[in-house]
Amino acid sequence: MCLTCGSDDLFTNHGDPRNITMQNLQDAANASSITVPEALRNIQRGVSKGLRGMTDWTGGQQDAGGLVMDDYAEPRLSSAQPPPSPGEKSPGS
Repeated sequence: MCLTCGSDDLFTNHGDPRNITMQNLQDAANASSITVPEALRNIQRGVSKGLRGMTDWTGGQQDAGGLVMDDYAEPRLSSAQPPPSPGEKSPGS
């Protein structure tokens, strides 16, 4: 499949070389003398790390008002109690 859009053709970039295909992964693996599964594991680990620590898509640092990649990571769960529904009393009231 075009790994970028999720189509069913593994080797088609739809005429745009910016789309990622399996051939790109094979070429990258060859460049590093590793297998495609190893390259995929490295990419997955790198993306997971990037989504939790980078401040922009290029790896640069931005000011406090800039894009924070953590916004794109998995939603975080909270242990805090949810606020009461309208008309419901808060605990202890």
